[in-house]
Amino acid sequence: MKKVILSILLLMIMAASAAYNQRDYIIALINGTRYSPEELHTQIKDNKASLKDELQKYTEATFDDITAEDEEKLLKGEITLEEISEKYKLSFDDKDSKITSNVNDSESTNNDGSSSNSDKSKAIDKAVSSSVSQMYALKATFVSELGEVARQAYTEYTSLPKEKQNSEGKSEVVINNINKVSQLEQNCDAKVEYLLSDLQSELEQLNGDTEIIQVLRNSYEEEKEIKKSYYLSLYYKQ
Repeated sequence: MKKVILSILLLMIMAASAAYNQRDYIIALINGTRYSPEELHTQIKDNKASLKDELQKYTEATFDDITAEDEEKLLKGEITLEEISEKYKLSFDDKDSKITSNVNDSESTNNDGSSSNSDKSKAIDKAVSSSVSQMYALKATFVSELGEVARQAYTEYTSLPKEKQNSEGKSEVVINNINKVSQLEQNCDAKVEYLLSDLQSELEQLNGDTEIIQVLRNSYEEEKEIKKSYYLSLYYKQ
């Protein structure tokens, strides 16, 4: 069962990626055949560690990204978003997950109305911490939804007549679900971009270093690209 679900999921990711972004698909295809799943799994972990180190240049806040192992469990339905939320202290409620920082807040101003360096630093750390945590939550939500689509596709596949439960049947199921997978990725991309735009506005208001925006954007895109290569490598290894 799990092997069939994985096979359907990988086919959907390949097809959706090709439809959504040809360039990313080609890169993922090349790296998916060049590297083993183990090598790409290591690259995912290295990317997460690299981002954590890079963030320390811009903020004193500390971060714990979801491990590659827990993301795989989330994809397979072996762990829930609620368990991820509890383990990593993430909020999946849009109303609570974004904590806005206002430089004009009375708590962060001196008697003359100017914001102190200490208050600004705390406000920047709060803004960055909130945004990074929400980015982790968005990625986790995407992985969870992707796994759910795969399981629904599996149900669709097993509902086919026995004579159609083959490669042709898998292709039929994949075609029926390409748009769902592609839309999930586009929605996640849009939410991440909105989040980064919002963070940039906050940092500009606080006279903070906005270079962190590109750091976060690059890390997100690179991790997504490596993950696609990883999924493709699993497919070729079957």
